[in-house]
Amino acid sequence: MANSSNQIAQKFTDENYSTKNSLRKLFGANIDPYWNMVNKYRLAYKVDLNIRTIGNTPMYIILTDVIKDKIAKVEDKLGKLATKLSSLTDLIESSEAKKACLSLELGTLRDVLKVDIQERSFNALINDTYLENDASHKPLVNYVDCLFYFSSVSPKAVDDSMLREIFLKAVPESSFGHFRSRDWDNTARNAKYQVNAVYPYCPFEMIERTMDPFASSTNDKAMTPFVRAVLALYFVNHVKPFENANESVASLSAKWIMAEALNNPYAYFLPFEEILPNRNQALNEAYTETQKTGDLTYIVDIAIKDIGNACDSLEDKIANIRIDTYREESTRIPEIEKPAPAPIRPTPTPVVEKFVEEPREVVDGVEVIPHEEKKAVAPVETLTKEDIESTPIGRAPTLSDREVKEYVIYLMETEPDLNKKQASFYATHCTEGRYYTIQQFKAYTRCVYETARTSMDKLAAKGFYKKCALKNKFVYTPTKKRR
Repeated sequence: MANSSNQIAQKFTDENYSTKNSLRKLFGANIDPYWNMVNKYRLAYKVDLNIRTIGNTPMYIILTDVIKDKIAKVEDKLGKLATKLSSLTDLIESSEAKKACLSLELGTLRDVLKVDIQERSFNALINDTYLENDASHKPLVNYVDCLFYFSSVSPKAVDDSMLREIFLKAVPESSFGHFRSRDWDNTARNAKYQVNAVYPYCPFEMIERTMDPFASSTNDKAMTPFVRAVLALYFVNHVKPFENANESVASLSAKWIMAEALNNPYAYFLPFEEILPNRNQALNEAYTETQKTGDLTYIVDIAIKDIGNACDSLEDKIANIRIDTYREESTRIPEIEKPAPAPIRPTPTPVVEKFVEEPREVVDGVEVIPHEEKKAVAPVETLTKEDIESTPIGRAPTLSDREVKEYVIYLMETEPDLNKKQASFYATHCTEGRYYTIQQFKAYTRCVYETARTSMDKLAAKGFYKKCALKNKFVYTPTKKRR
């Protein structure tokens, strides 16, 4: 019987970490003997986490040999994925790999937050070509900026300032990085008077006390990085200490912990969004069970499966990037060069005075335009050689031919007064820190000089470029139009 009891306990702990309710569906009213077997087995592997839930329940995790092995395997997957991302030296491959990660992670966050965003706008966000000013898209826009910011700096230690720094990046329009000072409604306050209450969030006057051991618990090196990352993500979502962006802060906290542990900033592209609440019923039940019992293993069990599967999917996509890239290049048909025209006896040509573009008069940063000339007006900045040398080159969107075509359509949909030539030029000349000229527009679109000049000025007036006077000509450098 002892052996049979052990098998039952292992089955509902190691194979699938079951709740009491799930066992009740199997064993009915006769559940207690079986649940006691499971509890006795788990108790031998219980490890305290030195942090408590909102309801003051001590938190812990069950670490059997089988569960520890599962954790080690998913940590290995995460480490290999981060290493793969950081080792890609080909710019196109690296860009496409990040897009694959972004598409998965941002798609999950979009579903969790229920952000209403059209597919073309979503793709523009993935490709770093998003230009809209839709307030409902702000959580996704800010999240992408966070991922690229944190992945570009050295990993930092987990400490008391971590959450505040993440929040201020996730909500850049806020200068207030402290915990919220109000509740959204009375549900959390009413929960204090209920038996086995499930808090939707922490009452604001209890946040400081509840969050006090957060930094030390998530920095406890006795726990593996994966467990600490899952704890951080769960606990921020459990307490919801900020006025907004708690889901983003929670996910970025988990990535912060993994980045420090792996000493690899590319860990910010790891798919921890897979265990954000409200993704599916199983996750919501696990969050509820963890809050009631304090047992983090319910979340960890799902995280092992869902994050592991996401890593496998991303590994496959990244492995196929090189194949797809070179397949596309090999199937392109080069443009047939036109034969050179037959030589013609030279004839005298009239002398044409060479046009030299002179900067117009600038008053208070605005170019003075003759009254009869109708054109878009853009501020003009005087540019020096030192300015150019000190300007960093920004993150250039790496777009395939198909994505360029989609981006041109996106530009014309979001800026209906742009024509196709203007949209096409910007779609292929939008690297921050680069400087483009009227002659480039003229050559690219095969138009006359005056059309090129008015087009570039229009793009500058609409905020796509910053117009600068450099000696005897104008140059145009892309801006983050509405980011």
